[in-house]
Amino acid sequence: MKRKLLMVLTLVLALTITACSNGDDKGALNDGDKTPVENTDTPAADETETPEAEKEDEAEETPEVGEEAETSGDWPEGFIAKAPKFEGKIEVSKKEGPKKHFMKFNDVAKEDAAKYIEEVKAAGFTEDTYEHIAERTMKYKGLDSDGNMVRVFWHFSGDTEVILAKEAN
Repeated sequence: MKRKLLMVLTLVLALTITACSNGDDKGALNDGDKTPVENTDTPAADETETPEAEKEDEAEETPEVGEEAETSGDWPEGFIAKAPKFEGKIEVSKKEGPKKHFMKFNDVAKEDAAKYIEEVKAAGFTEDTYEHIAERTMKYKGLDSDGNMVRVFWHFSGDTEVILAKEAN
């Protein structure tokens, strides 16, 4: 009797998992960005973010209470003077409070995103860095000597996000 019950429960569990996953990984979420992406990368253990890094990323993306986002389609000239300008058509550009600006680009080639990451490094955003380069995604976060941050996320679909954040003090 116990053996039959165990077999039935195992079968139900297997069918439930199979039915829910539909055999693919589409719709998996990436690093708290709340944007569905096809998850095909399997980063090595040393390339995964720590829970502290994920909490830091979530804190960077949350507008301050009482602050409304100002949206435009332009690069924020002078927001962080040292940050290199990403060349491309800006789909979304919004100021999220006095210390953060978010931009989204579409149809960005991997080579262009990699070139921009190198420009960010050359501009001095090389402190407290996080970098993940894979076939289908690229991520880079770096601070300059004043504590200003540039964060870049590229996805193989061409969607690219650039976040500029002024120092915390």
